[in-house]
Amino acid sequence: MFVKSDNIPLIKPFLLNVQSQNKREVNNALNDLLIEEEDYKTLRDSVNNYDFIAAAFADPTAPKDTTASGLKYDIGKARLTNIYFTQQDQITGSDIRARIGEFTANMDE
Repeated sequence: MFVKSDNIPLIKPFLLNVQSQNKREVNNALNDLLIEEEDYKTLRDSVNNYDFIAAAFADPTAPKDTTASGLKYDIGKARLTNIYFTQQDQITGSDIRARIGEFTANMDE
């Protein structure tokens, strides 16, 4: 996509600067550029930012709630057993596997 263009020195800083706005076109163009340049460290940093998940479901037209207070919860006791976590990162080639046999917590405010 960018190989035939001499504008890479101009476009890359722009894409990196506006990536935080989570525009699909910007993210795709930046990721394509980083793959072409074989800049896997920047690409990993780019795709490991999971803020895009919350932004994807946010309604930009919704009014801001100025009356909201901090998170309030009353979980009390929690017991989780046989928890498995797996992450396979095809870009960096790192695989993560974790297992927790049992997790117990007593929570107060």
